[in-house]
Amino acid sequence: MTVGLLHGGMTGGPSLRTWTTRQDPMRTVALYRVMAGGRTQDRGEHEQRIRRAETQSGGRLDLLVDGSSVTFDFWDEPDGWWAATNHAGVGLILKAEEVRPTAVELRTITDLEPYLLGSRTQIEAFRGNR
Repeated sequence: MTVGLLHGGMTGGPSLRTWTTRQDPMRTVALYRVMAGGRTQDRGEHEQRIRRAETQSGGRLDLLVDGSSVTFDFWDEPDGWWAATNHAGVGLILKAEEVRPTAVELRTITDLEPYLLGSRTQIEAFRGNR
């Protein structure tokens, strides 16, 4: 199971997407990076892109997670950056656009309702319902 949140706008500007997953975060971030680059109709080519992304070594990035420094694998790409790691029994994946890594600090949340309400409000505004 993978759960994600978007912090920032849906239509451009600074944003940070965060995912927590019980799956392998390195495989998942490779899949997400490939999908962000555009899909291909050829399944073999798609799988080859994923395998290539899995073997691309990124850099290292230390971020604060609940006040402690945690090392992430890091990929700097033209449209932003990606980071992934295992921490406290779950995989963490980040995708940032127009956000410096030094501006990111992650905290555990236990109440998702404010985030869900914010997401619904953004979606309604995007659709022109507000």
